[in-house]
Amino acid sequence: MKKLLILTSVRTGGGHVSLTEAVTEQLDRREDAEYRVVDGFDLMNSAQRWLLADSYGWITRRRWMLWLWRLGYRVVEHHPNLSVRIFEHCCRRRFLALQREFQPDGILAVNPCFVGSIINIMKKAGTEVPLLCMQADLLDIPAAWFDRRTAYNIALTEEAGAYSAQKGIAPERLTVGGFPVRRRFFEKAGGEVRLTPEGDPREILLMGGAEGAGHFVQAARELLANTASRVTLLCGRNEKLRGRLEEELTPRYGERVRVLGFIHNMDEEMQTADLIVMRGSPNSAMEAAAMNRPLMIIDALPGQEAHNPRVLESHGLCVYQPDVERLVETVRALFDPMSGMLEKQRAAQRTYMNPDCAANITEMILERI
Repeated sequence: MKKLLILTSVRTGGGHVSLTEAVTEQLDRREDAEYRVVDGFDLMNSAQRWLLADSYGWITRRRWMLWLWRLGYRVVEHHPNLSVRIFEHCCRRRFLALQREFQPDGILAVNPCFVGSIINIMKKAGTEVPLLCMQADLLDIPAAWFDRRTAYNIALTEEAGAYSAQKGIAPERLTVGGFPVRRRFFEKAGGEVRLTPEGDPREILLMGGAEGAGHFVQAARELLANTASRVTLLCGRNEKLRGRLEEELTPRYGERVRVLGFIHNMDEEMQTADLIVMRGSPNSAMEAAAMNRPLMIIDALPGQEAHNPRVLESHGLCVYQPDVERLVETVRALFDPMSGMLEKQRAAQRTYMNPDCAANITEMILERI
C-alpha cells in the first residue's frame, strides 16, 4: 500500500481543488494506494494564512487592485528563493508533525508554494521522501515549479512541457500528462446547442471565477441588453457583487437573469449552457471543453493567466474576445451557421480533450513513489 500526501490549496481559486479531485477520483478506485489531501496554507498560522492566501480573494475581487497582484507575481518570479524561504518558515513545524503522523511514501504538490519550501524542510530534518509536482497552469508557469530537486514534474500541456524544459527540468523528470478533468464533466459531454428565435444562444453561463473577477459586470450588462438570451451569472465567493447585481439586474430583466454565488454543481450548470463566457481560468476552461460546450474567453488575471486565452484559442477550444464592447458581435459570429465557427470549435474540443488523462497521471505518480 503506497501512501500519498497531496498538498493543494482551497483559498487561491478553485483550480487547485479541481485538479486534486481529478486525481483523488482515480485513487479512490485503486486498492494499492492511500492518500491524504491537505490545504498547504493550513500548515500556517492565521495571520500568515491571510497574508499569503486569503488576500487572493480580497485583491482579485477589486479590479483596481490587480496591479498589486501583478506586482506580487513579478516579485516572486524574480526572487523565487525569497518566497521559498517564507513558506519554509511558515509551514515547517506543522508539516513535520503531519509527516511524522501520516508517514507518506511520496508527496504531490498541486500548488507551487509547496515545492521548494517542503523539499527544504524535509532535507533539513533528514526525512526526505519523493516530492512530485502537478503543474496547474497552461503556459505562464510560476518559477517555483522549477525546482530541480523534484522527483517528477508533470506538465499539463505541450506548451508547459516545453517551457519547463527551457527552465532546466531534466527530461527524465518531466512529462506532459495532458489536462486532468473530473469524470463527471466527460460523462455529461455533448448535447445540442439551442438558440432563441433571434439566433442567440438560449442559455448563457457567465463565470467570474471563484471571486467574481475581471470584466464580469460589463459583460453581464452587454449580454442582457443586446441579446435575447437568458443569462446565469456566477459571482463565486463575492457576495457583495452578487447582492449588487441582483439589485441592479433582476428588477429590469426578471426571469432572463439568474445571479448565483459559489456553487458545487458546475457540471450541471455547464451542461445546460448553450454558451459559456468566462475569464481564462485554465480548469474551468478545460472543464467546459471536456463537456464540449461553446466557449468564449473575455479576460485573464495578470501573471499566471496572462497567455491562457491565446493558448486555448490556438487549439481551437475557445473564441477569445477581450473587447467586451464587441462581445455580442462575437457571440453572433460564433453562432452564425454560415461561419462554421461553432462546429469547428466543438470538433477541436473533442479532439484535444482526453478523458484518460487523470488515470494516466495517477499511474505516473504511483510508479514514482
